[in-house]
Amino acid sequence: MTEDVGPALAWYVVQVRPRAERAVAAGLHGDGFDVFAPEYLREQIRQRRKERVPAPLFPGYIFVRFDIDAAATWKPINRMQGVVTVLASVASDPEGDEIPLQVPDEFIAELRHRRDSAGYLDVVDETKPIRYRRGEYLRIVGGTFQGFVGLYLGSDRQRVGVLLEFLGGVREVKVPDEQVVLAELTPETRKRRSRASFQRTRSMQRRSAGFKPSDPARQ
Repeated sequence: MTEDVGPALAWYVVQVRPRAERAVAAGLHGDGFDVFAPEYLREQIRQRRKERVPAPLFPGYIFVRFDIDAAATWKPINRMQGVVTVLASVASDPEGDEIPLQVPDEFIAELRHRRDSAGYLDVVDETKPIRYRRGEYLRIVGGTFQGFVGLYLGSDRQRVGVLLEFLGGVREVKVPDEQVVLAELTPETRKRRSRASFQRTRSMQRRSAGFKPSDPARQ
């Protein structure tokens, strides 16, 4: 007699349209999915006053838990209003279908653990002098993104901005100063990363300035 272990639930990444994170998360939750759309409090100035407002930790992405073998359950997610696609890995299954990009349970657990009593991610630590220069590579040695290596972009004197290859693209994340150290890279690796990061950063700057990428498939 075999034991019924239930469905193989795991976390996957869903790409959504700009500023649709909350609406899509609410819709999926209403359909019975376990959804996680992490947010943090971002500082901004309104009418000359500084305030902290909710903002998505990963703009354009949320996490959804489902059984990959129950295709009839999760594939309709791609047709939901506000959804771009369920992100898939480069590999495909024997039938040629793309395999959704799975996220480790530990990653989601760590994010959830870092939430404060109001449910926002604690991503800001005490203010400290920043000792890095733009263009240097940093290794993240603590917190949610431990183990990642990325390009130092600057600091707001509260957090260090690092450009990471993450969730199928390039994203800027901000972490406390004490959670990063200079990364030791070989000259060849540094040269390759610098060329790729320059091209990606320039593409991001062009998009924010209103330019459209020439390849629609990369949008």
